[in-house]
Order: sequence, then C-alpha cells, then structure tokens
Amino acid sequence: MSTKAIHSLQEKVKSRFNSPVGSLKSLQQLALDTGLSVQTLRRFFGKISGGNSLSYSTLSLLAKYCGYLDWEHFYKDYSENTESNLEKDMEYIRNMSVFFEAGQKHDIDYYRDTAITDTFNGYAKIIYKSKDTLVYFHHQYSQNNWATDYIYAWIPNYNLFAQDYYRKIIRQKADSTTNPIVRLSQLNFLLLGDFLSCGNVKYKPTESEWEKTYNDYRKLRIFMPFHEMRYTSLKLIRAFENGDFKEYNQLLEKYLLELKENVNSDFQRQELKLFLANTIILFGDISAAYKLIEEFHLDGLHDVTNSLHYYGINRSFVMDTINLINVLKHNKIFIDVEAVPDENDFLYHDYNKHLECIISSFASKASGFLDENTTSLVQKTNYQIFSKMAHRLVIK
Repeated sequence: MSTKAIHSLQEKVKSRFNSPVGSLKSLQQLALDTGLSVQTLRRFFGKISGGNSLSYSTLSLLAKYCGYLDWEHFYKDYSENTESNLEKDMEYIRNMSVFFEAGQKHDIDYYRDTAITDTFNGYAKIIYKSKDTLVYFHHQYSQNNWATDYIYAWIPNYNLFAQDYYRKIIRQKADSTTNPIVRLSQLNFLLLGDFLSCGNVKYKPTESEWEKTYNDYRKLRIFMPFHEMRYTSLKLIRAFENGDFKEYNQLLEKYLLELKENVNSDFQRQELKLFLANTIILFGDISAAYKLIEEFHLDGLHDVTNSLHYYGINRSFVMDTINLINVLKHNKIFIDVEAVPDENDFLYHDYNKHLECIISSFASKASGFLDENTTSLVQKTNYQIFSKMAHRLVIK
C-alpha cells in the first residue's frame, strides 16, 4: 500500500472536514461523518500504529467521504495526477539548465544579486518537493558546483538530515567539492543528522575528517556565521555527552565572543543564537538554551523572515523554538499565537512538527501524547531523538 497515497488521502480528508483533526472531539465528529471508529481514524492519521494495515473497506469509506466512488477510484486518480505532476517537475528541473550553466560559467556572486537568490529559492521549492525531484536534480546537476553549493550548502533542509538517500547526496557533495567551506557545511549536516537519529544513519564522517575540514576552513581566515554555529553546536553535543562541562562552557564562551566580534547585526547574532539554542535544548540544557534566547527581539520578525534569506530561518521555526524553551523553563507558552508555517516551511515542516508535539505534550503535562504523536513523524524523518524527549525532559 502506497504511503504517499495514504498521506494524500489524509490531506483530502482534512480538507473535506475543514477543521483541525487531532483532538478527541474532532475525531469523534469525523467518526460520525465517515461511519468509522475513533480508533480506526487514529490509526489512519498515524496517531497510533497500524496505519499501514488499514482495510480496503476502511479506505473506501474515507475515499467516499472525499467524493470518490471507492479506494480504487481514489488511487487511480492519485496515481495519474502524481505521475503527471512528477513529469512536469522533472521537465521544469531540466529547464533550469540555462540558469545553472550560465551561473557556473560566469561564476556569478549570488549573495549580491537579489534576483539570482530569488530564482534559486523558487527553484528550491521544486527541487525539494519530493525524494524523486531531489534525486533527479542531483543526477542532472551534480557536476555544477555553482548550483549545488547553493541548494545543498546554503539552504539546509532540516527535514532530511537523517534520511540516507539525502545523506548520500551531501556525502557525495562533500567528497567532490574543493571548497572547504562547502565541505564543512556538508559534514556538519551529516553529523547533525547522526545526532538527531541517535546514530541510526549511514554515511557518517569521521571525527578526524571533520576536524581537518574545519581547520582547512579556518586557514581561509574568514568567519562563516552559520557554519561556525553548527560546528560549535556539534562540539557542545560531544562535550555534554562526555560530561566534560569545563570544555562545554569554554566552547560556548569562545563561540559567543567570536560571534560578537564577527557579526555586526544584532538580529543576525540573535538568529544564530536561536539556532544554537534549538540544538542545545534537544540534549537537555534548558538553562543555557533559555539564556541564548531570552533577549530575542520579536519586533519586525515577520518582515525580516518573510522571505528566505542567508541563514534560511523562518518564522515558524523561530516561534516553535522560543515556545519550546519557555514551556520547559517556565511551563508557559511565551508567544500566544499559533506558529503558522510560512512560504519557506518546506525546509522545516517536519522538523517543526516535532517541536510542536513536544510543546503540546509539556504544556498539557501529558507524556503519553508525545509518544502517540511522534510515532509517524519519527518513522518519516528518522529523528529518533524526539521519541526520547519525554524521558530526557521530565514533565513538571
């Protein structure tokens, strides 16, 4: 049974229901509308296990609810549309060649040309649309460093770091590039995925390879804020897990000093601290994470993060991180609004959903909620660390 087809039907059922599906009350109403039990609907939406063993009659009732004759009718429509859309997306990717070839030939500096970055960001939405489109892009353009540097190194996709097909791509990128900055970025992402998956991944760089790449980058005598932040966060993970808190504190102090010396913008400094805090909270240092974000200025946040910019952050990621840290530190939600995904959420959507599950669980003091709602997400992302959060962070 196609997991993607089931996901498509889930979205159609939600659209037909025209209201959030998740609470017991909403599932009870949907059960009345469809003629199915609440327990069956919980399996269908991945809130409990068993979603892959749903019967034909169950799927047909859900398909009928969405206006189809039965499951077979829905699946035929889904397959035809999916194949057609994939072909169109692949053709679109092929048509990107003029832009990518010209960029590589003339070595265009995309950091100084807003039109170039806007084009890249528009293309990224198609490239990252699915596994099929990403693999196809890599097959077509793996030799074009100008294109792949941007797609893989400068706009990291937080949803994919623990998925081996993507890890294989960025491992190949790390091996083929001659740019130590790009190589460092790819190794950083591989090691972050290793941490998030609790070691359940392939294509792991060695510590010596990673450290050598970092040293090669430092010889360039430039400071790349995002990659420095990610390198530091990974060093902090190692020090924390080894119980070397002297090293841990020294690393954090050194990074914050270099950040102050090398980044002039207050907003960008806080933005990088927020990224760092997002990782720190996952291994349990609530106090350090809170200290990093306590002075975060929300004024103008939407204006600054409304479009994908250098660091790739978005509004939903910001709000989820701040809310999570404050729920754990003060047992309250700091921003009393829903973290609505923005137009660039394709880079964070699944990762943010993990954060939102923890926030809901801890805000309601219901540890079982976390286990139920992370099951399908963990299966999808392989971010197994989130299934352990209820045990790492004690609910007050």
